[in-house]
Amino acid sequence: MHKHAYRTETPRNHPAMGVRSKVWFVVDNGHAFGSGLARILENINNYGTLRQAARHAGMSYRYAWNIIRSAEKHLSVELIAPQPGGSGGGHTVLTGMGLGLLSAYQKLNQEVAEFANRRFHDMYSTAKTSHEKVNP
Repeated sequence: MHKHAYRTETPRNHPAMGVRSKVWFVVDNGHAFGSGLARILENINNYGTLRQAARHAGMSYRYAWNIIRSAEKHLSVELIAPQPGGSGGGHTVLTGMGLGLLSAYQKLNQEVAEFANRRFHDMYSTAKTSHEKVNP
């Protein structure tokens, strides 16, 4: 296996081991931004409406809207900007703060996952080497 791979090889008949991590932003120790909100904001960016974003995230429109309102309240910022439409309907865009927080969340989440897996791989390799020396 490549030196920088994040899954660790294990003996035959044993599954490969790795680490999963979860990142969320807090305000005054309260959950303000996590994977559900990130998924909704990503989908708004991709599909242009909250209704489509919620559908593609497997959430009801109401649930998605409540997540956004709760986050906006905790963060004291607007994350989305609904744009009214005519006969074809409107659309929704992310605000600058919404885009910025989504980008920061995605980057931090990726970096934490990579670090956790590298660290686990290093620790597991050390433990495996020690075990092999004791039990040849």
